[in-house]
Amino acid sequence: DLALSVTMTAISTLLSVLLMPLNLLLYCKHAYHADVIHSLDFNSLFVALTVVISAIGCGLFVSAKVHSYRFNILANRCGSYAGLCLVGYSMLVSNTAGGNEEEEKGGSSGNGGN
Repeated sequence: DLALSVTMTAISTLLSVLLMPLNLLLYCKHAYHADVIHSLDFNSLFVALTVVISAIGCGLFVSAKVHSYRFNILANRCGSYAGLCLVGYSMLVSNTAGGNEEEEKGGSSGNGGN
């Protein structure tokens, strides 16, 4: 049922605002047995969740107000293209970021400078 699917997606997205930080707190505490929580950037996490929820809200609002088949096709194509671009960008950034961690720390991988 489509209505049930949309409702469950909306509810899980709204609950993710509270449950995702809670999951991070529990998993990091029990998996690492260290104080990893202080190194997490919760501001970035909440910004990301806000962006996702805002996008879903805007999409629901626009789909309720605009009843045009041509607009639906255009929005679907733009969404698909944007998704592919984001996947490509994520792959590019994840492969190029954080290249030489030892050099950033000031350490050397040699035999002590000899």
